[in-house]
Amino acid sequence: MNTELNCITQDLRRTILEIKQRSIEAYLQEITDDASTDYSLWKATKRLKRRTMNIPTVRKQDRAWARNNKEKAENFAEHLEQTFKTKRRENHRYPSTDSGKTN
Repeated sequence: MNTELNCITQDLRRTILEIKQRSIEAYLQEITDDASTDYSLWKATKRLKRRTMNIPTVRKQDRAWARNNKEKAENFAEHLEQTFKTKRRENHRYPSTDSGKTN
């Protein structure tokens, strides 16, 4: 059963890769550098030259990985809460600025 599933998974991955490859080839054959295709070659070049912004992976307090943006945001909020936690001081008396001296 497991072997069959692995074979099917591999076939699916190969098929998806082939479809992506054909799509890219078709796109590359259609682009040109003139006005008839709205200068698509230069737009494609610009897109390729643009730096990609990688969002780092995040580990939660329980050492599991944050799987989506919501989990990442919640983890970040918890981190900020812990980092900037205010300490409660009950019945704390501040020293008087008046030292009893009279002017």
